[in-house]
Amino acid sequence: MENFESKKIEIKENKDIEETIKNKINDIEERVEAIIFLSKEMITVKELAQFYGMEYFEIEEILRNLKEKRKNTGINVKIENGIVCLVSNPFFWL
Repeated sequence: MENFESKKIEIKENKDIEETIKNKINDIEERVEAIIFLSKEMITVKELAQFYGMEYFEIEEILRNLKEKRKNTGINVKIENGIVCLVSNPFFWL
């Protein structure tokens, strides 16, 4: 019985850790989106990675997630030649 209880606690702790990670990723996605939106100049994936102290591939993953979340909205994330920007969704053009 004690082993079962310890497994339940371990599973709950793992779920809590997963939830914390998801929340941090969502927070970073929101911040990245705001930075891209507010930037007066083009911003690169490399600059975002440096700013957040993350690896290039980690920021790429965050940008892909953000792009996927935004694909059916009026504003899309465009990543081309290492440059990231927000663009209007052509589907919504008049």
